[in-house]
Amino acid sequence: MSTLFMVFALLFPRITLLVTWLFGTMPVNDTPFWADALATLFAPRFLLAYWAYGLHEHIVWVALFVIVGIIELLGSGNRVSRSDSK
Repeated sequence: MSTLFMVFALLFPRITLLVTWLFGTMPVNDTPFWADALATLFAPRFLLAYWAYGLHEHIVWVALFVIVGIIELLGSGNRVSRSDSK
């Protein structure tokens, strides 16, 4: 995988996966199509981390995808804090 692909995939994972699928340039992987489709919808960064690990990419890329994926899952939610200082 190229560095440009990795950067776009980190920032826009679903769009990058859709574009690569439409143009037929998806990286060679051993996951079945149904697993690719489900992971693209629910956990695209973890799918990309798995692919990067399988293709022996630099471990920093794999770690970035996993860390950003965990942050995305945990997220801040829609909580709004109010301060009652009148």
